[in-house]
Amino acid sequence: MRKGARPQDLRFVIRHCFGFRHSGFVISPLLFLLPCALLAAVEITAIEMTVPDLSRAVAFYTDVLQFQLVAQEKKAGRTSAHLRLGEETLILCDYAADGRTIPDDLPANALSFQHLAIVVSDIQAAYARLREHGTRIVSPGVQRLPDWNYDAAGIRALYFRDPDGHFLELIQFPAEKGE
Repeated sequence: MRKGARPQDLRFVIRHCFGFRHSGFVISPLLFLLPCALLAAVEITAIEMTVPDLSRAVAFYTDVLQFQLVAQEKKAGRTSAHLRLGEETLILCDYAADGRTIPDDLPANALSFQHLAIVVSDIQAAYARLREHGTRIVSPGVQRLPDWNYDAAGIRALYFRDPDGHFLELIQFPAEKGE
């Protein structure tokens, strides 16, 4: 891990969530080779996801995942909710149009596969919370990343899906890999 990097640092999460094969998901190793300093962008202000039922999605993200609802907007043909977790913003948008759903059998190496990684301090408690709420778990359970992958060794992870089928990941960093 980069000296002084924090697990809350989005660049750290991107570099460590997108560079290895682990339990069925494939991630580009090229991001490990790309120093963050070479990027012209300095931050991501928000991630946007399309949902077919905004109220159901907001309920899941606020009740189960403990995001905070900070704003709602209604514009012509679109309703959105701005949610916050830590310093990150997630915008859920309902375009009131019949789009394609995320396939149940979407493999992790498909070009359309994408996911959000949510850093937690106690992955077992977060996993129990997901189970209590009937969340669809994708991983066979919490998994520890192998020691041969030095930068990611000891990280514990779990994949699940939100009610609309978006892939999400819980990730817990070991003490020596963050603040």
